[in-house]
Amino acid sequence: MGSSEPIRSLTIGRSARCLAEGCDAPPGMFGACAIHRHIPINREFDAAVARGAATVERPPCFVDDAVWREYVACWSLGERITSRYTKHVEFCRDCSPDYKKDMEAMGRCIHRETVFIRKMSGETTGISSHFVSRWESALLGLHGEVVSLPDNDAIEQTNERIARARAPKKMGRPRKLE
Repeated sequence: MGSSEPIRSLTIGRSARCLAEGCDAPPGMFGACAIHRHIPINREFDAAVARGAATVERPPCFVDDAVWREYVACWSLGERITSRYTKHVEFCRDCSPDYKKDMEAMGRCIHRETVFIRKMSGETTGISSHFVSRWESALLGLHGEVVSLPDNDAIEQTNERIARARAPKKMGRPRKLE
């Protein structure tokens, strides 16, 4: 998972060198050169997994583990920069209707219920049922213009799952007092 390679402390704005100890290459994203960029990516990824924001297992719509790790690391840094702090990685947010359709055709989409809306800014974003009230209001167009709706089966299955989760739990038979 993590990296045991030595890392020099990153000083924003002062260093024009890679954060890996002994590497004088110019840094790119994450403050590391192309050779060492896995170090901060793995560090951010491991921290996100440790706090329960992401899973080690990648969603099937990601092409490989390296892409998933980098996505989670970027999401994690973005959360800190914007102070947004959602509890879980919202990867459907960055999907598109066309990519979702391709992943569905390959059986690799685990959030078939995702609704795509166009925000006031013009940005298209996906909203999955991971955030139930947001998903329900997106279906109604309350978050922006609906660009793409899931098929009826996906909506029905998701509504049934939500209803089961919201239903009061059945009480078991009381135990006999002795």
